[in-house]
Amino acid sequence: MTSVSGQGKGAPDKRQDHRGEAPVPASPVPASPVPASPVPAGGTRGLTVSVEFTLTRQEFQLAQRQMMLRSLLIAGLSGLMVAIVIAGIVTGNGSAVVIGIFWFVLIGLVFSFAPGSAWRRNPVVQGVQRHTFGEFGSDLSFSGRVTRVEWEYFTQLVKGPGAYQLLRGKKFGLVVPRRAFRSGHDDQAFIELVGRHLPPRRGLQALRKAPRA
Repeated sequence: MTSVSGQGKGAPDKRQDHRGEAPVPASPVPASPVPASPVPAGGTRGLTVSVEFTLTRQEFQLAQRQMMLRSLLIAGLSGLMVAIVIAGIVTGNGSAVVIGIFWFVLIGLVFSFAPGSAWRRNPVVQGVQRHTFGEFGSDLSFSGRVTRVEWEYFTQLVKGPGAYQLLRGKKFGLVVPRRAFRSGHDDQAFIELVGRHLPPRRGLQALRKAPRA
């Protein structure tokens, strides 16, 4: 469920401002979230969007596979192996064909098993998540523990099949299922915040270029 408001009334207790450390589950995710500590309640103004959800294993794995597909290294090597297989077939070089087939079998195994392994290693993402996005940045709550980060921490927003991903560089980042938004208005409010605070080339442009769900 989600909520959108035009003005926050105060920062909740047990929050902590992190500027240099990872506040969201990466791959792999820390065994437990960073403990929160009280911070002065300075209040927040402007648009805020709150979401609450429990990420499913399927959503997590799909997001992981999407990140793997975006890897230039994997894409480049796969293209090279396709060329090697074709060359091997044309020239009758059986070794080249075997090498290419081995590569694609290996990639298939990685795509099949690596996301599930990452899910089992990171129980922190399996509990209830409550996140609030606003002009101040983001309050990210995993299983009741809250971490506050500024927008500068994130570098890119990518839209995948049924979910958004807020990334830091090329690292696996925060997955927000679109089902967590109560309405299209909430969804657009989230996009508005991203567009306002992330650099255009890394925020909304990246979103527009992403494949449609």
